[in-house]
Amino acid sequence: MHDCSSIWYDAVLRGDLNKITIGAQTSIQDGVIITTDDRPTQAGRPSAVFVGNQCTVESNAKLHACRIDDACIVGANSIVMEGCRMHTMSILAPNSVLLPGQIVHSYEVWGGNPARKVRTFSLAEVEQFEDLADTNRHWSTIHSTEYVGEDADLSHVREAEQVRDHMAQWMPESPDAPMHWGVWDMLHDFKRRFFPEYYTWSYFYDAQENRNSPGIKGK
Repeated sequence: MHDCSSIWYDAVLRGDLNKITIGAQTSIQDGVIITTDDRPTQAGRPSAVFVGNQCTVESNAKLHACRIDDACIVGANSIVMEGCRMHTMSILAPNSVLLPGQIVHSYEVWGGNPARKVRTFSLAEVEQFEDLADTNRHWSTIHSTEYVGEDADLSHVREAEQVRDHMAQWMPESPDAPMHWGVWDMLHDFKRRFFPEYYTWSYFYDAQENRNSPGIKGK
């Protein structure tokens, strides 16, 4: 996820099977669901999800194994299925469904179920894309400041990012491969200091007892 982007309440981004990339100044709004797959699409395209810069994915939209290029709008309650691509500056109207492999070209508006091209929009409408991205960024900044506060202690957030980065280096690509013991060390230390109410010594003891098991690498 790149700078100045926002993910709103009840959104779910499932990157467990493949990679999800969110560009800069992009708004993933309330209730959006983004999922991936671990197998290529029927057309042989990667099953990761890419959402470009200055995009707006409106409330309750669903994206699966697709690509959304820069400055696109995915309307509320719409579905973009595997292998689909929306090219730069294109629009999918609310309550629409892009079937697997459909492609929306630049400056096109698509809508319906199944979706089809409705019209081509004018260059005069292009400025609205940038205005919408700026508006989304403005409100997300205000909300973040109100919720967290300008002087809030974000040390736990920064440390969580460090844990995430180390896990990305140490965790195996295959879910069947053993876990590096350093991941356990970092996770338990982080949880013990910042979330003591959820920390149980019995869980840590169990991990210590099993550190030499086939599923966990020793130091």
